[in-house]
Amino acid sequence: MKIKNIQLKDHPILKNLKADFCNEKGEVQNLIVIAGSNGSGKTNLLEAIYDYFKEKSELKETCNSEMELLDEKLDYPNKIIYLPTEINFSNVQMANDKYRYDYKFLNRVDSNMVNDIPSYLATKVKLMQKANEDMSYKEIKERVSEETNKIFEALELDVKMIGFTSDEKDLPLFTNSYGEEFDINKLSSGEKQLFIRALTLKMVEAENAIILIDEPEISLHPKWQQKIVKVYENIGKNNQVIIATHSPHILGSVSNENIRVMRKTAKGIEIKTYDELTYGQSIETILEDVMELENVITPEIADKFKKLHEMILNGEYETENFKSLHQELGKVLGPHNEELLLLNLQLSVVKGKRGN
Repeated sequence: MKIKNIQLKDHPILKNLKADFCNEKGEVQNLIVIAGSNGSGKTNLLEAIYDYFKEKSELKETCNSEMELLDEKLDYPNKIIYLPTEINFSNVQMANDKYRYDYKFLNRVDSNMVNDIPSYLATKVKLMQKANEDMSYKEIKERVSEETNKIFEALELDVKMIGFTSDEKDLPLFTNSYGEEFDINKLSSGEKQLFIRALTLKMVEAENAIILIDEPEISLHPKWQQKIVKVYENIGKNNQVIIATHSPHILGSVSNENIRVMRKTAKGIEIKTYDELTYGQSIETILEDVMELENVITPEIADKFKKLHEMILNGEYETENFKSLHQELGKVLGPHNEELLLLNLQLSVVKGKRGN
């Protein structure tokens, strides 16, 4: 099951928003990345999709919105998985080896589900022991660790799972390039986000699922943001991944045909395909064109550059005010700053024309 298009009706924020998740050939897309400025409704759209399926599954008559779905005859049942931004990752609890996932159509990841991760991994060890009686317990733990680390191969992480703590908590144990060992609760916030979000998708057996992910870039280093979409795409089979993001690094890592831009207009909020290239484009280009950021530099600095450009055009470049401001920016930004070099070029051109 995958979403082809959406027609919301009387949504309190998005009103009667229409969205199409197909490419130019009319084929439903397996990846949709939703971008837009703050307040444009990205999270509201993910919530609206989840609520639609919730109301349908509960047979509520109040579900006015419509979604056209691509339904396939599948051996594995469909499901909806939602990873909101506000998942509590603060402290993962102790493990036992009795975890079992019972199929649910709706799967909203929360702190309770996060606490099942150690038990999920411990259960994998127990099941692998039963299936491989000739393997030692150490070999089994190494196999489970290898399978877990394989999920994140594209990210080239410094930390690796190596087994479980030797105390009664039996928590996942990690090591880094310095040889230090620590449990899952000692991971950095970004590392914890990566492991817990991805392992949660494995826990709920993401297959034939619509996966809704809000702001996967939270706490992640930019180099991880550039590759995180591939991690989610490679978990499970036959999924449709729908991501809402503010990250230009994520937008620059996907094709423009996968991007939908939400904008506020006089008629309300609209969502449209993005015709310009984003894949491989600079962060500055994406921030300005997609995220509608007026300046990619600090507003205070941008105002000073604007003032200097105006003074050059007005022939005021010999004034003490210009020289003082120009010198101030040189000290703050350094002589090789791109904006400053462009300003100096403009100054040279104007001086040349005026014979200065």
